[in-house]
Amino acid sequence: MMKAYAFASILPIRPTKAQRVHASHPRLARAPLKGRTRLQMCAFGDNPNFTTGDAFREWILARDRGETAREASHAHSSCAASRVAVLFVGDDNSTVSAAAEAIFTDMCSRRALDCFSCHSVGTGVKLEGEPPDQSFIEALRFKRGLDISRKMACALDKSDLESYNLVVCMTESVRSKLLYMVADKEGKHNDAAEDSIVVLSSYCLNPELRSMQFRSGKHSPDALNLVIAALVDACNGLLVSLIESPPIPPS
Repeated sequence: MMKAYAFASILPIRPTKAQRVHASHPRLARAPLKGRTRLQMCAFGDNPNFTTGDAFREWILARDRGETAREASHAHSSCAASRVAVLFVGDDNSTVSAAAEAIFTDMCSRRALDCFSCHSVGTGVKLEGEPPDQSFIEALRFKRGLDISRKMACALDKSDLESYNLVVCMTESVRSKLLYMVADKEGKHNDAAEDSIVVLSSYCLNPELRSMQFRSGKHSPDALNLVIAALVDACNGLLVSLIESPPIPPS
């Protein structure tokens, strides 16, 4: 039986806002934990009863304590230091970026690759903690056997862009937004950031899909089928690329 992996098992090298949702959020404060997902993780110890909701609350507490990235990561540096962290970024975090995270994580777990970790965020998340779009939940469950119903939407924070080895954008417009965020005061682009902020479709193994833009929002049934198939193709290409030439994790 395949092991179930949840958010705590895909921690980036340094905890950021992308990993946490505010504890005072009224929706989360009232929301009961649905089921108990057994986790394989290092950052919170090998506790088999740790849940996705528990993980979010740990991230919240770390943020509220004002811990720096270095302090928060010290406890699990020996475990996480060798991992390559990937961040998927879309306009929202309830459709394509959430699906890309789930697909890529599943590909890694099927191959027993624990050297990669990933998370997803959105540049225009209106309410953090919101669940994914129902059509994507159903499509991924039917086509890939994946359950993203407990995924919680996270908003991008600028600090996230410095905490991941590779930032994978769903569209060219999202990439442009991120490059603008990391530009200097004079508006000059950061050359190093340009190399680490990429567009997902550029990894598609099918050349006909390399110009595709994975746009957030509602999709028709036919369009959704194409999006899921293209995400699988792109994530497969991304994984091959990372295996062949992985970025160097920060020390």
